[in-house]
Amino acid sequence: MTRTEDRLREAFTDAAETVTPPLTPLTVPIARRRPWFIPLVAAAALTLVLLGAAALVDRGHAPETDPALLAGAPSYFVTIRDGKAQVENHSGRAITLIPGRYQAVATGDHRTFFLASETSKGVYTFYRLVLSLDGTVTQPTRVPGAPLQLEEGAFETEPQSFAANPDGTKLAVVHLGDTNAEAIVINTRTGARHTWSAPTSGWIRMAAWADDRSLAFLWWPDSQVVTDKGTEIALLDTSAPGSDLRTARTLRKGPLAIGRTNDSETNAFTFNPDGRTLTAEVQRPIDSEGGDGSSYIATVSKLTGRPTGGAARLHAEPHSLCDVLEADESGEHFLLLIDGRLARVDKGEFSWVTKAPRSEHDEYQDAAW
Repeated sequence: MTRTEDRLREAFTDAAETVTPPLTPLTVPIARRRPWFIPLVAAAALTLVLLGAAALVDRGHAPETDPALLAGAPSYFVTIRDGKAQVENHSGRAITLIPGRYQAVATGDHRTFFLASETSKGVYTFYRLVLSLDGTVTQPTRVPGAPLQLEEGAFETEPQSFAANPDGTKLAVVHLGDTNAEAIVINTRTGARHTWSAPTSGWIRMAAWADDRSLAFLWWPDSQVVTDKGTEIALLDTSAPGSDLRTARTLRKGPLAIGRTNDSETNAFTFNPDGRTLTAEVQRPIDSEGGDGSSYIATVSKLTGRPTGGAARLHAEPHSLCDVLEADESGEHFLLLIDGRLARVDKGEFSWVTKAPRSEHDEYQDAAW
């Protein structure tokens, strides 16, 4: 099974145990927190060692990526770690600290960025800033409109449920309400909102704009058929009238073929600048038929939902979970967030940007470029 399937099954089981029959079990995202099993005495000793070595060892960054592969890639990106937003360079070194506390970041044009801030439990406001070519940023300014009411910690486990369209005039949030899946679109100029919803016993997550009007997301409409049918990538025309989420057309449904197998589930995706394709991060299951839990990024046709070329393997641990997948303006460079650690794929070559986090405070929550 893949990490996506594991997470879904856990959520369905927990929901079923807390609901009195005959109600349909609800699906509620569960915060992913990796346990850090260090005995108290060992932890104290380890802390002393780390404090003593902090001045000598650069613990935050992985080895430098080949400069030839970085040619044409963005020089800076905006990250969030432990609620703090900052600008980092291509090797993960901090350049500028952004004031405030935030849970998610999104960009549509690779220059204007939007930040989501949980100002009180389940209440979110959004801010805009502009990133310059030298890595400096403007002060965050609030996007017009009333605060948005969601569940507490909405972006903590699903940072890419928040997305900005290419011209920066619309923000999108996809989430699971009490009984409905919802896609909320916010006009960044006026603060006006439009919500599409549909009853569901499954999940909705991972928002991405195909263009200025078409919003895509990952959707499991029915929890009973998740493992039978696989992940659905749906595409919603936000300029069309109505508010029924079920009017979204299916772009792709079911596992993706990688090599000779057709069993890889989609965890994340992003649309490519060519307007004709998207890149998906997919993961093979671990099973007796040779599945090893490995992950890849693969190019898929926007029109047919079928693979259009080869796949690049991500050198991550089996069952690793990719939360972020961002393409640059050229479509040759991709920024990823895998188990709280930044990585990238440049011209088909995978590399880590940062070292593995030692604790949940070291984990990156979100990133965009």
